[in-house]
Amino acid sequence: MRAQIRKAAPLLSLAVLAIAVWLGTSEVALAQDGLTPGESGQGSDGAAEASASVPSVSLGVAGPSGDAPPLLPRLTWDPAWGRSGTPNYLLIGTSLAVVGLSVGIGPREMNPTRGGILWDERARDTLRVGDEVGRQVARDISDVFLTILVSYPTIVDAILVAAWMHDSPDVAIEMGLMHAEVVSLLLAIHQATNVAVSRERPYGRTCGGGGPDDVPADSRACDGSGRYVSFFSGHASQSFAGAALTCMNHMHLDLYGGSAVGPCITGFAMAGAVGLLRVMGDMHYTTDVITGAAVGTAVGFLLPYLLHYGHDDAPLTLTAGGEDGVTMSILPTPTGASVIGTF
Repeated sequence: MRAQIRKAAPLLSLAVLAIAVWLGTSEVALAQDGLTPGESGQGSDGAAEASASVPSVSLGVAGPSGDAPPLLPRLTWDPAWGRSGTPNYLLIGTSLAVVGLSVGIGPREMNPTRGGILWDERARDTLRVGDEVGRQVARDISDVFLTILVSYPTIVDAILVAAWMHDSPDVAIEMGLMHAEVVSLLLAIHQATNVAVSRERPYGRTCGGGGPDDVPADSRACDGSGRYVSFFSGHASQSFAGAALTCMNHMHLDLYGGSAVGPCITGFAMAGAVGLLRVMGDMHYTTDVITGAAVGTAVGFLLPYLLHYGHDDAPLTLTAGGEDGVTMSILPTPTGASVIGTF
């Protein structure tokens, strides 16, 4: 069972890409049928009225159809936001080509980078689970959390919530393709960095040690190229990217009919747990996880903003507690970003 989970988790990112291609096919069919998406609002009463004249498009998900009202108010893709097109598809294709090339080259097994830097060794001594069984449990839990975070933006938010509950397939298509952009670009950066750095995983020093908690030298973990892809953590980068993208979607689309604070906090808390579990399981050093978290968060936030949501020039805003609650706005500036909060 553990082996099946470990094999399934890394492949889930590619499965999300396959789903996005399916969504893209639906988008082409939408255009060929002469259907046009809504042009205003994000789920208000006015948006529901505007989208009522748009024929329903099936994505193969059982849900509201015909004259039946949606379970939640319909959503529309703001006309100021960027839509996926040829440049976006080229980005996905080029990224996947880099992934294939990097996998074909592989890390330097004969001359890898070994050992921790900065505080890595002290952190490993403190956080690493003391026995191999416990370390394996930590790895398995991190795989489960990764699976949830990687699949959530497309399978839950796009297909289940936007397409089915809101009966807004056009929005679901854009969300799925945007997720494909994030996943593919991040995979390209991750795989290329793994090849360039070729850092041995922390457990590598225990391979063939002969002790009760050492890893057998002839095991797949020790006798394979996966031993030398520690920097940076793919689990951490994909988890934080999934959390960031989920947060971005909820900051711009009224998917759940409430504040975006909950989905943002929950996603990043789970992503943080993934990073910690990778260190506890002796799969990564803390610098692997921190770098992965930073890269994943940057891609998960910036790519949707630069290619899609940022076209309306509106600040990124998180609110909690209604009109009189906490508001945080992120304002892009020439030198970076400014954060303004009201309490």
